[in-house]
Amino acid sequence: MAARWRLPLSLMAAALFAGGLFLSIRSLGLTLAQTSLGPALLILAVLGPLSLVSGAVGLQMLARALGRRIGFLDALTATAVGAMTELLPIPGGALVRGAALIRAGAGLGESAWIVTLTAILSLAMSAVLAGAALIANDNLLGYGLFSAGAAGSLVCVIWIARRAGPRLALAMFALRVVNLVLIVARIVFSFAAIGVSVGPLAAALLALSPVLGSTTSIVPAGIGVSEMIAAALATLVAISPAAAFTAVALNRVLGLACCAAFALVLARRIGRGDRPRARRGEVMSAETLACPICCEEGQLALRQRDLNKSIRPDLEHELFECGRCGLFYQRLMDLDLLLSFYPESYYEKAHGRLFRWIGSVRNALRAHAVGWRARKGRVIDVGCGAGTLLRSLKGRGWTVVGMDWNPANAARVAKAVGCEVAAGPDGLDNIPEKSLQVVSMMHVLEHEQEPGQLLSAAHRILEPGGRIVVAVPNAASLTRTLFGQYWAGYDLPRHRRIFTPRSLQACLKQCGFQVERTTGRFSDEWLDLLRSAYLFSRERGLGGRVVPLLLTGALFLPVTAASLLGYGSVMFMFAKRR
Repeated sequence: MAARWRLPLSLMAAALFAGGLFLSIRSLGLTLAQTSLGPALLILAVLGPLSLVSGAVGLQMLARALGRRIGFLDALTATAVGAMTELLPIPGGALVRGAALIRAGAGLGESAWIVTLTAILSLAMSAVLAGAALIANDNLLGYGLFSAGAAGSLVCVIWIARRAGPRLALAMFALRVVNLVLIVARIVFSFAAIGVSVGPLAAALLALSPVLGSTTSIVPAGIGVSEMIAAALATLVAISPAAAFTAVALNRVLGLACCAAFALVLARRIGRGDRPRARRGEVMSAETLACPICCEEGQLALRQRDLNKSIRPDLEHELFECGRCGLFYQRLMDLDLLLSFYPESYYEKAHGRLFRWIGSVRNALRAHAVGWRARKGRVIDVGCGAGTLLRSLKGRGWTVVGMDWNPANAARVAKAVGCEVAAGPDGLDNIPEKSLQVVSMMHVLEHEQEPGQLLSAAHRILEPGGRIVVAVPNAASLTRTLFGQYWAGYDLPRHRRIFTPRSLQACLKQCGFQVERTTGRFSDEWLDLLRSAYLFSRERGLGGRVVPLLLTGALFLPVTAASLLGYGSVMFMFAKRR
């Protein structure tokens, strides 16, 4: 019976939305000249991505409440795809979230239970917010709405706390508060986009409309429900119903556009298993090569020339991906040929005011990271480059030692910083055993053809309990997923090994280290995102200035959030000598 009525109801809902929007715009006399592009872009570039990130974290919390785990990118994909249907609103959002939980190993019944309960919690908290807005406008309905919402929220939080623990229940409650703040902000800016000024209190009342619309969207193709609810509620706070209908409809359209963009680039991530999968511009081939860490046969994943430095553009370099640990690796290359891909300019400081500013912030944060849980004493920066980190560490009171493979560069750094700098591939062999407190390897291991040998040498010179800090590009990053073959972290052929958290942890463990912590740094995200956007724009013929900056600004917030959850472009791994 329901299936028979689905098509007619869908057509009725679409007509309600289109007709209501047409009449609302006509009633307002709205023209393009009266609209403002800035608030709409703010929703698209900032508030929309933030809503998706918040939803992804919420889905991870649901999985944790059921004793399961969902990766951030899979959660982000499910949220983007689900939000496209939820914003309509139709019940697809709940179905997608439930399906993601089931794929993570949860049962059908418990998945339906937790999704339904959190939907009720969102509705109850929206009622509290709307009731408070009505009370502020001296409307007696607000007291009843506020009381009912508060009671419902309390019951839901207690129920979740009994099932998943009070800490997770409070975290889920706090995340719902963030979601409501984002909805209010989106509504305020949607009104601003059509030239209508609305305060946060009025927007707080109208925030009930998208939540109520999506929660009650069991009616097939319930599009238009949220807009009609908003138009009805608007009369309670002296707002034009036509303006409310138009603003909530605009919020829906902008939300759909944002979700569609994310869903297109992330859809391939949903349900990702252990098999390697090609990203945009990458290849999958039957050709295999054994992984140097776990010995699993890896498949050819990328064939690419040198995009970053354009050295020997006639050569294509092959990159293999291990399906077990996720390591990306190249074939062994003749050392003289490999060194020819490192021009003298490779060691120079970054040019341009923006890159220099980002670099200074990055070095300050790296110097702070090197001292994490470490006893201040002697530290060596392996692969010291231009010596900027050595200078920062020296200014913080460390006794610094450098090491670089290029003898000429090592001599320059030793003179500029005023410290000992070992030179050559065997530079660590001349350092006494157990003589250092910290070893720093910032973007070094990815350049090594045999990273295990370098880590073993670092283990030898560290005192017992001494610490090593490793920073490498993260093959499990959101930026790599977004930019595919244009991800700056590939940097073929110089990056011989590109790690995932699992593969780097396995490599450190094999060399006698115990991993304590893995994290990211927002300053590194800025630089990698900007470089990836530049490569993408240049290779696609979109220009080298404006488009990269626009892409960086639009993607910075979700990429930074992904970094905090372990999916940043650069990962810092802290380990101690066993």
